[in-house]
Amino acid sequence: MLLLRFLGAVGSLHIAFGRVLAWIYRKVWGPCGLHWFDHRFDLLRGPEFWIWQERGVLGMQVISPGAKILDLCCGEGFYDRMYFAERARQIDALDMDGNAIALARALNRQTNLRFFTADVVEESFPDNDYDVILCFSALQQLSRTQLDRLLPRIRTALKAGGIFFGSVSLTPENDLLRTEDQVRPEFAAYFHSVELNCSGWPNGRVECYFRCREMSVDRN
Repeated sequence: MLLLRFLGAVGSLHIAFGRVLAWIYRKVWGPCGLHWFDHRFDLLRGPEFWIWQERGVLGMQVISPGAKILDLCCGEGFYDRMYFAERARQIDALDMDGNAIALARALNRQTNLRFFTADVVEESFPDNDYDVILCFSALQQLSRTQLDRLLPRIRTALKAGGIFFGSVSLTPENDLLRTEDQVRPEFAAYFHSVELNCSGWPNGRVECYFRCREMSVDRN
């Protein structure tokens, strides 16, 4: 019993120290202006702060075993290596930040997961005919021109019946996509089925999850 109490005390100190590190990271991260977040520091915030993992859980629900996946704006690849690689046959994960991709490669041990430094708007995708294309909390950062260029490229890269799944972080500061009502018509222009499900996050942020299926159109 004494040993258990000792371990409990050490565990409490470990959690408290981890929360301090996570707080420091968030304070430093903001002024640095990074568009990606090292989610290892979210783990340090403690078990009650779980909401950031919902995209991993929800993403798993649209990935069938053996699926071929494209993850756009993947950051340091936390969700790919911790959630999606377990189920997918192949994952191609892209981000324009070379530092994020370098960290993703250093942390990755999955043989079915490849990371690429690439501008998802301007550069070609590594492959095509993907079963699922993912994009979390990134589209709201794009300009009008960038969004109009990226969405049709996503549709083209999906195989017939494929799913485009991800989220848009809705905040009043967004240039585009500030509300759920603004999200639906953007996707409806390219996908015949658009499902939205919004989740309230701390500090007034709303994470709007979308699930889109491509139109049946002649691409020739």
